[in-house]
Amino acid sequence: MKFAPPPTPEQAEAVQQFRTGAPMKMIAFAGAGKTSTLMLMANQVPNRRGLMMCFNKSIATEAATKFPRNVTCKTAHSLAYGTVVKQGFHPETKMMKSPRSRTFDVSCVREKIPFHADLFRSIVATTITRFCQSDRVEIVERHVPKIPGFSDHDQEFAYKWAPLAAQLVWRRMVDPGDDMPMGHDGYVKLWALGNPRLFGDFIMVDEAQDLNPVLIAVVQSQQMQIVAVGDSHQQIYEWRGARDALVILPGAECRLTTSFRFGDTIAAGAGRVLAAMGERFPLSGFPLIRDEIVNERAEGADAVLCRSNAAVIGEAIGYLDEGRTVATPGGTGEMRALVEDVEALRQHRPARSASLMGFASWKEVEQHAETDEGRGLRVFVSLVGKYGPGTLKRVLDQIMTYEKGRVPPGTVTISTAHKAKGLEWPCVAINDDFYASDEEDTKISTAERRLFYVAITRAQHVLCVDPLVLDAFSRPSEE
Repeated sequence: MKFAPPPTPEQAEAVQQFRTGAPMKMIAFAGAGKTSTLMLMANQVPNRRGLMMCFNKSIATEAATKFPRNVTCKTAHSLAYGTVVKQGFHPETKMMKSPRSRTFDVSCVREKIPFHADLFRSIVATTITRFCQSDRVEIVERHVPKIPGFSDHDQEFAYKWAPLAAQLVWRRMVDPGDDMPMGHDGYVKLWALGNPRLFGDFIMVDEAQDLNPVLIAVVQSQQMQIVAVGDSHQQIYEWRGARDALVILPGAECRLTTSFRFGDTIAAGAGRVLAAMGERFPLSGFPLIRDEIVNERAEGADAVLCRSNAAVIGEAIGYLDEGRTVATPGGTGEMRALVEDVEALRQHRPARSASLMGFASWKEVEQHAETDEGRGLRVFVSLVGKYGPGTLKRVLDQIMTYEKGRVPPGTVTISTAHKAKGLEWPCVAINDDFYASDEEDTKISTAERRLFYVAITRAQHVLCVDPLVLDAFSRPSEE
């Protein structure tokens, strides 16, 4: 039998609070044992039925092997799918396929579209996605995205007509007899609009700091004990509409502040970033773990974490040239879409990636990248200029999809910090694209600090980071 260490005082307090049956919020710093604490809670109440709402499928699959039988571990998508598929929607053609914007009928628009019709269809698709992730029951102007590169006139046109076109597409999506697919976001939204009642005595909501409003509304409507779990300092999806349910849902707070992932050295570095964001509680490392922060990148780094997809491609080129095997979590789909958009813009066809949508040509992107507003595109523009789309696609063809425990020895994982959330490696190097300024007074937003905090806390034993970059993110925020 595997030895289980006794709970820490913080874990014991969380379990005691859970046993009261009252709603609660468990604030857990990076690597602070939130999953093991939730398991302790569940084991204390074998006669109560619970639901663990997991952030993604891989977490749900792993949790199902660890939690006791009285807890069901599922993603929100899995819960929604099980309900909606019983309503007559075909699982393959209607639910699992995503709606294709090129098939959208935009004949409802009674004015001349002032830009490419395919771009308008892409805006309609994004409008539907934002509606599906919201807590609203109707599609309105606020769901229409603001497009980089658009004139005021073009943006106003989108605000006026995209909601109407999106409403017509949505009606087709939720019609079981129509061939327009609804996709994953669609069936979750349809499920939420039906005011679902979940079975059980309690619900544990993981990664509550990054919950879409549609799911917050579902959780709030349940007549059971709500346990919201997460860390507001790890909220990294606010840019796509996620909200911090830890400040929305009710309940008294308890905290897990000791990380079992790394030791005191990395904890001290991460603690400086937390303090710069106004955190009052100190982060502690596990004293038995030997760790270090080094200035130079270790030759045997297990993972390199970047802010942007462009930096991921750049790092991959370097490692592939050295003969290393390269992997990335979630595959290369987003990066491939960026490269394909370059080809489209060079042919004066509209781009579909959010960062390139709205530009009429690749030349416009190059010019935009030279401005302060467009500096985030500079690395990508430079890569395209140096290698060209064809070579970049061949690079992407050589990158494996990272799966924990299933990559060959010696593989280096290269990832954005967003995709690295929830993962960990013995030795992690931080790409310099997190901070691309030489000026000491450059302001760093709280959102950027959160992303950096997530990145540096993926390391278990060795963190490779430029000390000037760490210092920059440790300076007090002025927000």
